[in-house]
Formats: sequence, C-alpha cells, structure tokens
Amino acid sequence: VLPNLTRTTMQNDDSTLKTSLLIFLNIVLNFRKYFRVEIGIFIQDVFLEILESVNSKFIFKYYILQILTSLVEEKTLPFELFLNYDCREDSSNICEKIIDLLVKISQGKYVKNIYSSLISPAEEEELRKDASQALVHLIRGCSIFMDTSEFINDDTSRGIKDVIKKKKAIDEAFGRFN
Repeated sequence: VLPNLTRTTMQNDDSTLKTSLLIFLNIVLNFRKYFRVEIGIFIQDVFLEILESVNSKFIFKYYILQILTSLVEEKTLPFELFLNYDCREDSSNICEKIIDLLVKISQGKYVKNIYSSLISPAEEEELRKDASQALVHLIRGCSIFMDTSEFINDDTSRGIKDVIKKKKAIDEAFGRFN
C-alpha cells in the first residue's frame, strides 16, 4: 500500500494527492503498530522532503501540513512517534525534524526568492499560519499528555535521556568525521 501511495502522492492531480494523504492518515491512526518502519520512512522521505523542496508546489506543502497538523492533534501520537523514532538508537529523529521544519516554516522559510516562482506571498502566509497552528496543537497536546499520563516515570525519563544523549554523541562524531 505505502509504495503505491508514494507513487500516487507524486502525481500532479490535487484530488488524487488529497485522497492518498487521507489514506496515509488513516493507516497511521488505525494501523500504526503494524507499519512503524514504513510510517517513519514515509514521513521522512516523502513529507519532509516535499516540505523542504524548492520544487514542490504550494498545494503539496499545504496538504502535507494539514496531515501533520492532524497527526499532532491526536492525543498520544506525537509521543508514540517520539518514542518509536527519536528514542530508538536505530531510528531517525523524526519528531525533532518535524518540529524543526514546522518552526522554520512558521518563521518564514518560504519567503526566500528560491520559492517565489511556486509560492505566492499569500500562500506563504497560509503555510506559516498552518505550521504555527500545528506547533500550538503539539504544545497543547504535550501539556495535556504530561498532566494525564501515568506512563512517564523517573526510570522511563532517564532511559529516554540516555538514548537521546547517545544519539547526539553519535551525530557529533559523524559531524567531526565528515
């Protein structure tokens, strides 16, 4: 399903893109425990690449921001993504990348001249608003989750911090090596 979804997402038909993204959203919301690896690859290699690309049209970026907003609005999903990707040594820091990109977009990433042929100032403003809205939903969700969650305890917190520290050390080593 996901390879076909990826191929369909790259088509120029807006209705096909919208339907494909809704299928992906439903897969994440209803079957995420079966597709952990595929979801991570899809978010990183499709969603984030399209949002970063200077060649992607406004409508692609807009729909993807809508899906990301829907994902962060889910009660536990941002934390599941964080625990399944950012807190695992063998996974990429997907949540960190999503948050970094949302911050860049909300601060005016698409104002640069390289985006001017595909994104108008009004469209850029819409993307900034949507990215800011996603960040607000994420912060609210974090607050609610932390207030109501019995999952987070000192041992879990310490384990998460250890993995993150180890991953940062590895990233720094890669940086020095390169």
